[in-house]
Amino acid sequence: MTNKKYFRVFDPENNNQELKFSNLEELVLILQTWLISDILIEAIYGTIEIKYTMTKDEIADHLAMGNMGKMFEKYGRKHKRAKLILDHIAKRE
Repeated sequence: MTNKKYFRVFDPENNNQELKFSNLEELVLILQTWLISDILIEAIYGTIEIKYTMTKDEIADHLAMGNMGKMFEKYGRKHKRAKLILDHIAKRE
């Protein structure tokens, strides 16, 4: 993998503080925890059935726009940021 010095990641949930990681493998693991999970979907929507009408990326857009309330916006933003960075890392490998 590419050296970490090419990646600076900022956590939208933590006042956009720079995320600290020792290598790209660790960064990938961290970003994967930012992706929306079934557990989170069920906690927010009360069911995971919504996955049959929206993808997780669409759910992230829905959350980031504040459609499920202010407290869930951060989950949508983090998912979208993680997907963007993970896609970028995958292209560099």
